[in-house]
Amino acid sequence: MYHHVSGTLKQLSPGEAVVEASGVGYRIAVPLSTSERLPSPGSTCTLLTSLVVRDNSMTLYGFLTEAERRCFERLLGVNRVGPSVAMSVLSGASVADIADAITSGNHALLGHARGVGPKTAERIVRELRSFGPDLQVIVGREAGREVAALPDEAIAGLMTLGFSRSEAERYIRQARQAVGSDASPGELIAYACRKL
Repeated sequence: MYHHVSGTLKQLSPGEAVVEASGVGYRIAVPLSTSERLPSPGSTCTLLTSLVVRDNSMTLYGFLTEAERRCFERLLGVNRVGPSVAMSVLSGASVADIADAITSGNHALLGHARGVGPKTAERIVRELRSFGPDLQVIVGREAGREVAALPDEAIAGLMTLGFSRSEAERYIRQARQAVGSDASPGELIAYACRKL
């Protein structure tokens, strides 16, 4: 029903974001991995969404990448795995690690997520084994686009200010999402420094 929500990030807390679009505030549940990568409140953001309808509730779940959303939806297809378990799995490991665990049969990695016991982890691996390679392809495509899109000059600029490469990449990614992909490295650095 909802493909994505684009607007101003009004509130952000671990596991939840409120995005205002056209005067409507959407409360969106997000995995911790997504909330850590979102820009600060007041910035513009886009979340890919998945609507889960239950007997007495409708909940919108949001993700930064198509791989995260697809992984979430596939996890929901596993017997006795609901949204809270799926979000816990996504909060505890990257999609690439989840894909590797599913492909290799490493259910121990998934068993570290809150609310996921050994039997549930085994069931996830067993039922999604054929999906693992497909998910790895999606992750690889997204990683290629991500690396190509991040300007080296902007990352290097933040690194000269004392940030590690991973921190610089994270801040430039957030700045690019807020300012726009066509912004110059200088604009991205300036935005990132204002928000730090």
